[in-house]
Amino acid sequence: MTALRYENQGTAESLRKASELYREAGDRGSAMGYRCLANLYENGKGVRQSYKKAAEYYGKAAAMGLDVAQCDLGYLYDHGLGVAQSYEKAFELYSEAAAKKYPRAMNNLGLLYFSGLGTEKSYEKAFELFEAAANQGDADAANNAGMMYQHGLGVGQSYEEALRWYSEAVDQGNIRAQCNLASMYADGEGVGKSYGKAVELYTMAADRGDPRSQYLLGGMYRRGEGVEQSCEEAAGWYESAAEGGNEDACFELAVMYFDGEGVEQSYEKAAEWYRKGAELGDPRCQNNLGSMYEDGEGVEQSYEKAAGLYEKAASRGHVTSCYNLGRLLRTGEGTEKSYERAIPLLEEAFDGGMTDASSELGIIYEDEDWPGHSDARAAEWYRKGAELGDPHSQFCLALMFLHGKGVPESEAEAFEWFSKAAEQGHLPARNNLGYMYENGLGVSKSYEKAAGWYLKAAEGGHALAQLHIGRLCEQGKGVPQSLEEAKRWYSESAKNGNEDAETELKRFS
Repeated sequence: MTALRYENQGTAESLRKASELYREAGDRGSAMGYRCLANLYENGKGVRQSYKKAAEYYGKAAAMGLDVAQCDLGYLYDHGLGVAQSYEKAFELYSEAAAKKYPRAMNNLGLLYFSGLGTEKSYEKAFELFEAAANQGDADAANNAGMMYQHGLGVGQSYEEALRWYSEAVDQGNIRAQCNLASMYADGEGVGKSYGKAVELYTMAADRGDPRSQYLLGGMYRRGEGVEQSCEEAAGWYESAAEGGNEDACFELAVMYFDGEGVEQSYEKAAEWYRKGAELGDPRCQNNLGSMYEDGEGVEQSYEKAAGLYEKAASRGHVTSCYNLGRLLRTGEGTEKSYERAIPLLEEAFDGGMTDASSELGIIYEDEDWPGHSDARAAEWYRKGAELGDPHSQFCLALMFLHGKGVPESEAEAFEWFSKAAEQGHLPARNNLGYMYENGLGVSKSYEKAAGWYLKAAEGGHALAQLHIGRLCEQGKGVPQSLEEAKRWYSESAKNGNEDAETELKRFS
């Protein structure tokens, strides 16, 4: 019986016998004998699994010029299995096999050119190799050629050609092509948009365990595209994808648990999935898990862990994490206080669209105990955010105008910026706007308007505004006089920690 027949029997004894015969064949000069033995070591069949041994015997076969072994050994170097990882060595081995027109090697070599690993990046060379391998029937290469045509990388963009190559790969059962072709149907690229066809293809790949397809199929169920809308089904597919290591699925599943969408609301489960995504390196998961540690939601509160997670995400340019880490560095919560480290992070966050970073920067420059203190710089940052609509920056800029810090003193300017912030629901600004109406600062005095703004802030839980509206109720200014309402608002203010309100309440006892 031949070695191959023993291997195909698949029993422990037959595999052991196959390994002996392959070794003997190799020793007699058969490159394929060594290659088959290496494959048994790689997969732990009939011998103890060993990438190191696999590399040894692939190496023997490769040295004898066997293209498939050169490709196999290149793969081990590519991924650092049994040998020191080396893209350069992988490139060399793939090149040797590709020169002999071995399709898998051409595809793998194309991937190195595509990523610029072990060689200079070249989409053109990558495409040439993908297409050449695809023309020899390699399904992975056909998928890759389709991807290059779809996005116009190394070749003129063509949905028609992308569709052709994806379809060819799908016919060969290629999972990635099923997913990519589904995306073309979902987006209507080169074909009539068909959510139903997209779902069909995503499902084919998802049922075969492809995490990306499971994630995208989950999205179709969540949005009700091509299927009856079902957040429960979406969560199930997201979980399958997340367990398979898909970062996007970890993030979306965590969001669903956080909001109770399609699953029972659970901060603990949200934190669990954010943690898995964070461990996979997803900056969104790192940031959101950091926020949960900062707020003590689903995890034990820890500014230190929050800061550590924000730092990981910020190092990858995640804008929100730059803001969050900069904020903690400003306050010294969970990390050593450092304006010097906070400033560039907050500036990066602001440049990335986080307008509220401007108020954090303004607060830093306004700090009179800091050697870099500058009211003018503080006002400058407050104005940047204020003009972009950030309510807290508008509030802070109003205070600067009210007190003439870094800008000329102007009650009218202060009133204008308090008004802009108040209209956006900023409670301290609403309280201060009420105070300006009450006292005629930058605007004509009006107890009615003062009471209106105090009331809006008071209803939002602002303790000082509750004190002020209580006083107006007691005096009957701008509102009907009511000692009962005055006492109620003084009581609310006192509950929120205002000591003056406690004093006022004593008069009613």
